Amino acid sequence: MNRKVRPAVVADIDDVIRVCDQAWKGVWQGNRQMFIDRITTFPECGIVVGEIDGCIEGYVSVQLANDDTILRPTWDEATDSGHFTRTHNPYGEWLHGVGLAVTPKGCRAGMTESLISFLYDYMVANRKRGCRFMTRIPGYQRFQESMSPEEYVRSQRNERPLDPELRVLGNYGLVSIEPPIIFKDYVEGGGDPRSCGLSTMVEILNPNLEKNMVVTQGLIA
Repeated sequence: MNRKVRPAVVADIDDVIRVCDQAWKGVWQGNRQMFIDRITTFPECGIVVGEIDGCIEGYVSVQLANDDTILRPTWDEATDSGHFTRTHNPYGEWLHGVGLAVTPKGCRAGMTESLISFLYDYMVANRKRGCRFMTRIPGYQRFQESMSPEEYVRSQRNERPLDPELRVLGNYGLVSIEPPIIFKDYVEGGGDPRSCGLSTMVEILNPNLEKNMVVTQGLIA
C-alpha cells in the first residue's frame, strides 16, 4: 500500500468533495469555490490530502490564526464561512483546524493519523504554538441531566475521556484544553443533536516552544 500526504491543488477538489460525501453522508458538504479559496489563501496547509495508491481517501483543512479569531462564537465567523480569505493570518500562532474527513477505506488504513502527523510536522518546523480544532461531544446527551458540559469534557473512564469523540481525538494527541471552553451552536443549524448543540476545543501543543513548556508544567502541577 502506497501512502502519501501532501498539500492539495485545485485539481484535487472533486476528490475532496467526494471524500466529504463519503465521510459526512450529506450532513455537511463544502462547495467548490470554498475549497479553491482555502488552497489559494494558504497553499501549504489550507487543504492537505491523503492518498492511498494514488487515490485521495482523506483530507484535513487548517488556517493560521490567533486566539481572537479562533475564539469567535461561530464556525462561520472564525473561518470566513469556510473560505479563509478574511480570517487566515500568515503570522498566526496557531494552526486552526476547520475540517477533517476520511473515507471508510482511509479510516481502516490509519489516514487520520497520517494527516494529523503532517500538521504536527508543519507546526514544529514553523514554530507554531500548536494546532486547535473544535469538536462535537456526541456522548453528552446521555449525561446532560447529571453534569455540566465542562464536567463532562473533563470526565474520564479508565483514564481516557468519557466522550467517544474525545477518545478518538486523544489517540492522535488532541486533548481538551484546560479549563474547557464550550461553544453553543458553533456550527450552522445548531450542530450535532447528540452533543446538545455543543462543541469544545481540543489542541496539540508544540513541545519545543518555551511558552508551551510553562503551560504544560502548570497543568501537571
